[in-house]
Amino acid sequence: MEQAFKNSAALLREKLGSIEKLEPDKLLSPREARAKAATIETFYRNYFKGELQRFINEQLLFMGTQTKNASQFLFGRGTINGFLLIKDWFKKQIALAQSKPSKKLKTKPEAPFALGE
Repeated sequence: MEQAFKNSAALLREKLGSIEKLEPDKLLSPREARAKAATIETFYRNYFKGELQRFINEQLLFMGTQTKNASQFLFGRGTINGFLLIKDWFKKQIALAQSKPSKKLKTKPEAPFALGE
C-alpha cells in the first residue's frame, strides 16, 4: 500500500506544484555532512520513524472514514505528501550516513577563465 501512495504522492506533487524532493545542505563538507547524517539516522531510527508512520496511518484512516468531501480528501493527500517528503529526506540522510567517503585525487583546480585571452 505504501508503494501505491508513493506513486500517488509523486503525481499529486506534480499536479499541485509541490517540491519533488529536499536537497541536502551544500554548505557542509562531505565529512560534516556524513557526521550530521549519522546523528539524524540515530534520531530517525530510534524515535521519529515510528511516529512518522503513525501520523501517516492516522491520516489514511481519517481520509478513509471521516472526510466529508473531495476537498478534505485532497487536503489529506497533501498532508501525506508532506509526511512522505520528510520520510524521503530521512532516507537520503541515512544513505549518506552509511556511505563511504569518496577517494578523490587531489588535483589543482582549473581557472574558470584565463586573463588576457
